[in-house]
Amino acid sequence: PVGIVAAGTVAAGSTVAISGTPDLLGLLATPVADSSVGPQGASRDGRFVAFTSAADGLSPEDDDGVTNVYVKDTATGAVTLASRADGAAGEPAHQDCSDAALSANGARVAFVCDGPLAPADANAHEDVYLRDLGTGRTDLVSRATGLGATGDSSSLEPAIDATGSHVAFASFASNLTPVALPGSKR
Repeated sequence: PVGIVAAGTVAAGSTVAISGTPDLLGLLATPVADSSVGPQGASRDGRFVAFTSAADGLSPEDDDGVTNVYVKDTATGAVTLASRADGAAGEPAHQDCSDAALSANGARVAFVCDGPLAPADANAHEDVYLRDLGTGRTDLVSRATGLGATGDSSSLEPAIDATGSHVAFASFASNLTPVALPGSKR
């Protein structure tokens, strides 16, 4: 039987589906018929799990076949589309997003996106974003200090601190700090 399972009640060696509604089909417009990858990150208590999926049907707002980042609340069964532009109803990503990293409380998720989710992202490279699931705010992280220039090459592999206030990432960009060397990976 399939049902809602709290993270603390999953027995060792058990398998729990995280990429669907509690009954896997109940609230979905169409059954999930594509692959999901994850978990890529989990909250400290295991309640929230971040994963990526190319499946349509996990969110009514996802209307294309690209890979998106989602966060599942294992206590309620709710699945939240995280790879989207700023705002509670921000435009979903229309190019692949992946590499999710979740804060300890599950409130913020950092991820990589191939396409722009912010007006400043006009560089045609992979960039790192941070989404606050509570406020609906999405910030372009892979840019110079403050609201500086976006990277002149790809940024990837985000890692987030426990509070969700700091994001580290690797980058091939040479213009994010004054001491960056062309082609170096940080």
